[in-house]
Amino acid sequence: MHIEQGTSRIAFIGEQTTIKMASPLPLIRVMRGSLASLMMRRKIGTILEKLKASEESLGSLLRGMRGVRVNRREAEFSSALRGIVVPTRCHCGGVVAVQPTIRDLPASLGFQDQWAVIADVVGSGDRCKGTTMLKQMQANHTVENPDNFGVMDGAILFRDFGDPGVIRLLLEYGPAIRKALAGLLNGL
Repeated sequence: MHIEQGTSRIAFIGEQTTIKMASPLPLIRVMRGSLASLMMRRKIGTILEKLKASEESLGSLLRGMRGVRVNRREAEFSSALRGIVVPTRCHCGGVVAVQPTIRDLPASLGFQDQWAVIADVVGSGDRCKGTTMLKQMQANHTVENPDNFGVMDGAILFRDFGDPGVIRLLLEYGPAIRKALAGLLNGL
């Protein structure tokens, strides 16, 4: 087993199963500082003051909450996007999501081959237009990173697809993207 840390989640990756958890560290960081201060002052208002006063604490809390939302979206859209995303087997209110572990992309693929074929699909053959559209959808960050993809049952699937822009991309272009990614894998 190994652990991967993202912006808002931690993934515990085993041989068969991956557990994605909303990152508890931001939440723990906020509460640890707030509780320590509360114990010193013995005022309940200290927690609220600390949260209001510290943008870092608020940002950490929001990242932890974002992890919950991303897990929920992945669970909600897992069935509708079957065949293009790693299925979510179960989740616990979005705090924890369970998915099968999938293999990394083959090393023989170029660093951004998956991005190029997706940009071509979205731009109807015009990669520049597709790149612009991916940025407008706010899906470019996910699509550009090969670590957000893997292989399962002979297909390239999205591992990380809980952002609204990525879901919109997949709902609109999913079948064409799936076909293009299959061609990329078959070309090896």
